[in-house]
Amino acid sequence: MVASTYHLCVKFPTPFGIATVRGERAGASKCFEINVRLHTDYMDPRDHALPPVEQNDHVTVANGKTVLISKNFPNNEKPALTALLFEYFDVFAWEPSDMPGIDRAVAEHRLSLKPGVAPVRQKKRNFGGEKQRVIREEVEKLLKRRSVCRRRANQKRVCETTPRRPP
Repeated sequence: MVASTYHLCVKFPTPFGIATVRGERAGASKCFEINVRLHTDYMDPRDHALPPVEQNDHVTVANGKTVLISKNFPNNEKPALTALLFEYFDVFAWEPSDMPGIDRAVAEHRLSLKPGVAPVRQKKRNFGGEKQRVIREEVEKLLKRRSVCRRRANQKRVCETTPRRPP
């Protein structure tokens, strides 16, 4: 069997010779759009809320690290799953610092910008007291783990060894 997405056809042998099935561009385009919609709906975990904590059991794997296992998971398989997680505890990355061999180019996000086009400065967003405090705490955690670095104007990345204190 030979399939060609470029030519929108499939050729395959039959007892009577080679059969060819041809597609049409409009139909293929419509199928592609539907397929993308179907698959991207569930691929982004941020779009779906996690089940409530009450529907999960906390299981300590090792070194105080816990995982959540659904209460709907078969009870006869939970000990085997827990043993497997304990056995392969060192395989999981619990924090970014657990992945020292991963190249930053793989983990960092880059924006593809058109050369010669000036960037547009977005309006500054101001957050209320509680949100601002939570944002500051999260940024400090990321700085402490060296997951992100501060960048000064007209300089390359500057990773500080100690995070700055909040103003």
